[in-house]
Amino acid sequence: QVSLVNIIMKSSKQLISIVNNIQTISQAESNEFELHIQSVWPRKLLADVLAETKASCNHRQLHIHLEDGEKLEPFGGDAIRLHQSLAELVQNAVRNTKDGGEISLGAEEQNDKVIMWVRDNGIGIPEEEQGKIFEAFYEVADVKQHTSSNSRFGGGGIGIGLPLVKRVVEAHQGTIHLSSRPGCGTYVVIAIPRKSAPAARNFKDKLE
Repeated sequence: QVSLVNIIMKSSKQLISIVNNIQTISQAESNEFELHIQSVWPRKLLADVLAETKASCNHRQLHIHLEDGEKLEPFGGDAIRLHQSLAELVQNAVRNTKDGGEISLGAEEQNDKVIMWVRDNGIGIPEEEQGKIFEAFYEVADVKQHTSSNSRFGGGGIGIGLPLVKRVVEAHQGTIHLSSRPGCGTYVVIAIPRKSAPAARNFKDKLE
């Protein structure tokens, strides 16, 4: 009974996550997406995502660690949305990195921008697929071959994680860049301007 309850709880959390992600994308496309700007400490943001990830995939023997960002000052952003986005990037890395692989998170400052990244040495993404992965409901992997999971190697979803990340980053007037090679891993970089993060109402204006 305990095992069944745990399965139900895990499935419920996955379903809530999917619904929340779809809602975020829908709000962005209908001009209703709002940011709640507050002071965000990059190091704490990454550390929270790291702790959450390790707790969910400690059976995978992955080497997940935090590199830089300890001395960075806070910046203006939506902490919940950014946490959600970074968690999606790390979950993608977990799903596409074999047991014993390495995943790193880090942050630094360049030209008055906060740079945050997720890097893995996983299976990588074919070049012809890289321009499509930020499209809603697009999945690189064959959905017939993977299981729906945030922590299992080869697990997958319904193709809304990366589109959500892109919309959140653009809402902060930031950019996202991905580089990857099959068999050599993937490197995703988010850049958020310190001085130009908009108030919630301004993103509506930008969309309209």
